[in-house]
Amino acid sequence: MARRRANDLPEVVIEALERRIGPDGVLVMPAFGYDFPRTGQCDLRQEPSVVGVLTERLRRMPGTLRSVHPMFSFVGRGAGAEALLRPDRAERHPFGPDSVLARLHEANALTLLLGAQFRTCTAFVYSERVHGAPYRFDKAFAGAVTGLDGTVHQGDFYHYCLPRSISLQPDYSRAAAQLLADGTARRIKAGLGAVTFFRCAPVHAFLGRELAADPWYLLSAPPEMLVTYANGVETLVEPGELSSHRR
Repeated sequence: MARRRANDLPEVVIEALERRIGPDGVLVMPAFGYDFPRTGQCDLRQEPSVVGVLTERLRRMPGTLRSVHPMFSFVGRGAGAEALLRPDRAERHPFGPDSVLARLHEANALTLLLGAQFRTCTAFVYSERVHGAPYRFDKAFAGAVTGLDGTVHQGDFYHYCLPRSISLQPDYSRAAAQLLADGTARRIKAGLGAVTFFRCAPVHAFLGRELAADPWYLLSAPPEMLVTYANGVETLVEPGELSSHRR
């Protein structure tokens, strides 16, 4: 067998994952980028992924599809990738009910954190939105997004944001410890690093129970103030006043 060059390692990992998934599976990775709020323009045919060399290599490989969101796009290959990513239509709310993340949760997809920590896991943000975390809000960013087929999608694209006017620190370490302790998530050594893996549905259900009991469960500390957001303006409110402001 011919030796592969060191810079081929991302492709070697992708090929190994695809062999493990098999011909009926789909390999999906985040291909996020964060320039759109500043530029108002995003061409997904060229926009690189800034969340790791593995995700960028998959984006560049032949046959890879990409969902249409300027900040939170996903790339994928395999059977069913088109139905999952829907690369011919704009995805306005990447954490909403008609999103790649929603479809991954509906399919109870297996999530792998390859050398990554729970604090970078976007699936947790999806659960925060579904379960109504009171410290985040939907924020629109207007502009034009070009899909892989060259179609330009105009309008508002949303992020599920933390406020800028106060300092809130997400902290997923408590959830991670509980999920690993009860076996809902598992971690194994791989070379000098580790791979953590879990199914989406049981983790989503676990976070729902914990957030219902303690809405600050995924923060480092309960906030003294919260924020409502409307018409581009953040307004500070006491935590007990939030429900009346959102009605």
